Amino acid sequence: MLKNTKMEKMKIFDTDFSGATLEQVDFAGAKIKHVSFAGAKLIQVDFSKVLLAEEINFQDAQIVDCKFPEEVGSGLLYHENR
Repeated sequence: MLKNTKMEKMKIFDTDFSGATLEQVDFAGAKIKHVSFAGAKLIQVDFSKVLLAEEINFQDAQIVDCKFPEEVGSGLLYHENR
């Protein structure tokens, strides 16, 4: 479980959070590429100020009260029920 964490300005590449629980995590200023949140539980996770987001997998993720960018890049995959 990752809780109450600031991941600000981090580079997160080729990372697998599948099945993990993330709660109140802030990715402001982060660069995220080739990351899987498949089957993860995301609660109040803030992706709204991510600098780079490419090839992100949210398949079967439980998304609760999360924030996403206004504009979605072509390589960014979003869960249908966000």
